[in-house]
Amino acid sequence: ASDIADVRAESHTRLTAAQGMTTVEAQAGEHRLIGHSPKFKSLVAEMHKYLYENMYFNEEINWQVRRSTELLDKVFDEVLVQPEHIPDRFLDTADSTMHAACDFVSGMTDRYVGSIARTLGILPAY
Repeated sequence: ASDIADVRAESHTRLTAAQGMTTVEAQAGEHRLIGHSPKFKSLVAEMHKYLYENMYFNEEINWQVRRSTELLDKVFDEVLVQPEHIPDRFLDTADSTMHAACDFVSGMTDRYVGSIARTLGILPAY
């Protein structure tokens, strides 16, 4: 079942059980009236555990994230030095070159970051 179906079914069960309660009683209750089932919460907890153990704290993945972050920092710094590489549409709508550089860099795809980094001389051209 989807998470939407789960929350609908579980919420219906809880709301049915809460019929006759005042709003104060409902708010003071141990459980929320709208929410996922215990089984679904357990599945989400398992997924989070897996992600933390295998993704978020995985050194190989974190190394790639650090490398990408450093490259973005260098591209940002360099487009501030060479603002002629910032497209006019960003400069026209921003209140400063720094804001235009932020908007420009924040919208870059991974592939484009590599391309502009080569253009700016940060990465070697292939």
